[in-house]
Amino acid sequence: MLESNDPYVSRECMKARYPALYERYFGEGIIQREISAKKPGSDCTLSGMIMEHAELQNARELLKTQKAKEKEKEDDVEEYDTDEDDEVVNEEDSYGDPCEEWKDAVCQRFLQGLDKNFDYAAVDGEEDYDDLKIRERDEEEEYFND
Repeated sequence: MLESNDPYVSRECMKARYPALYERYFGEGIIQREISAKKPGSDCTLSGMIMEHAELQNARELLKTQKAKEKEKEDDVEEYDTDEDDEVVNEEDSYGDPCEEWKDAVCQRFLQGLDKNFDYAAVDGEEDYDDLKIRERDEEEEYFND
């Protein structure tokens, strides 16, 4: 899993990158409540107020965009009937820690290469990050397969 002390995977950074996903795991309107709770003008300088306003606008626009994309994806997905609906589930067992589930969802997006803010090409091309044992095994398999 990703290192938890890396600021890239901090709660604030992940929330900024995926506000719609954050809202899904932590409840309807939580982003709106957080935006409302932040007092406008808490930074009394003109530039501070302008920056706060711009950040709030960006957060709102990003949330709208992500919600629209998710709705579009949900509309495209076909529903299949499964037997899972018929199972009896203990309600206490069905709810995990939303914070852990959200972190896992964001980390899975990252590992699947879906994080648009990360330069995967730089990591893929860096040989220092390769696992030498796996690379050696792959080279041996390729040699013996020929």
